[in-house]
Amino acid sequence: MNNAYSTAGKLGVAWNDFVPTPTQSPDELFEQEFEETFEDGISWRMPDRGDVVQGFIGTEHRDIADLSSGRELTTILYGERGERLTFGEVVALAGDHFETYEEMRDMALTPAGRAKIAWARWYALDLKKQKVPEPMADKNFVMERYYLLASRNVSHFSAGGTAFRTYTALHGKAIASALQAGEQASEQVWRIALTREAFALHFLTDMFSAGHVRIPRIAIRAWYQQNMAGDHLLRYMAKFLYDKLGQRNQLPMLAQIFSGTAKDKIKNGIVRLGGAAVRTISVGDIVSLALHDLDNRGLRVISEVNADGKKIPGGFRWTAVGDAHLHKSVAGATTSKMATAAVITSLRDLERVRGVGRKFAGSRLSAAQRADAVKKALGSPIFAAAGFVPKEDRTAGANVSLPSASGGKSPLEWRWGQLGDSTYKVVDETVKNSVANDLHKRLDSVKDQNIRSALASFVEHLRSEGVRALVKAVAKNAR
Repeated sequence: MNNAYSTAGKLGVAWNDFVPTPTQSPDELFEQEFEETFEDGISWRMPDRGDVVQGFIGTEHRDIADLSSGRELTTILYGERGERLTFGEVVALAGDHFETYEEMRDMALTPAGRAKIAWARWYALDLKKQKVPEPMADKNFVMERYYLLASRNVSHFSAGGTAFRTYTALHGKAIASALQAGEQASEQVWRIALTREAFALHFLTDMFSAGHVRIPRIAIRAWYQQNMAGDHLLRYMAKFLYDKLGQRNQLPMLAQIFSGTAKDKIKNGIVRLGGAAVRTISVGDIVSLALHDLDNRGLRVISEVNADGKKIPGGFRWTAVGDAHLHKSVAGATTSKMATAAVITSLRDLERVRGVGRKFAGSRLSAAQRADAVKKALGSPIFAAAGFVPKEDRTAGANVSLPSASGGKSPLEWRWGQLGDSTYKVVDETVKNSVANDLHKRLDSVKDQNIRSALASFVEHLRSEGVRALVKAVAKNAR
């Protein structure tokens, strides 16, 4: 999937936690989240730094969000020349590389921060394949941040996650800025509103990636924490390196690198070398990643409306795909079309609200009056983009069903010791590919040739053994 959606193939993404889906209706979410935005006053102050709109410079990169917005430019600067990220580029970087809009805005104030944004853009948009030179920046900081956010972020998933609530909260802040832009007839504030909206749309578009629709992440994590807690894979890696370097008579060198020869010291050294990319690995996380990648190949889903926004009796049924699959099939084209329709619908909210602001320019309205005027402008249903968002089609035969909360026979059973056939197969593929490839990317940061060689051997071990390596790590059969 385009980088506005792309998360698969990056190991950390499947490690996002889930929390129960909010039970509030869109109207209730509006009352709770949006009115708070007005009451706190944050969006009603002109920024005193960071968001000044200067000369616009376009970029060649195009993604769905860029096309949906007409390739709008944002307020976020990057690189030595202070170029501006496009709307779609902010969508791509939000959430995965930068936790908040404010963090991204403030980082753009300094040369070092703009360099980090430039490198994150280069990495996230895979510009290496387009032969774009790699920007000079503290890339280790950027990647550590990426993996850290991926390991703890709860906001990218629909089923049991907070993607919709995160979107509505951030969308509400963008709407507040859009109202201010109308009241002040300010192009600068309008550009801020668009930039805030781009950040919000990362979480809206994530909900269209098939691997984010139904995976019970909170249940998986809770079960593994209760039944298989521990850093099994890290300790397995430490033992592997200890044995490998011992065979090569390199333990004295290992002692220098890791400040001791004990396996715990080696494990700590692995964490220092691998950073959050290694620190967040657990068996439960790998199982979740595997199921995430499996659903990304295609999942039957239902939305309230079709790509034209027409409400379909019984729901619009279609097949969603996920990361790296958008341009490979008819299902990918449909997924792209539905996501694009949702983005355009969300942007229309901002346009409507800017119009309200123009109408009430000069008026002294209370926060409640502003919120009521905006709510009327948005119409019903509020947050209309939600109508395009897919949910799992639970019609008999539509999909291979996930197991019940109590477990039982299912090809997708995810509990270790009773993995279903499909889960076992995809976990094997994930270890051999995603996990091994992600660790392989860290080899260049290891300066000592002997240590690097031992780590490379472990990568090859994972590629050879697959799920069997996890079986050895936890000392328990997978099924």
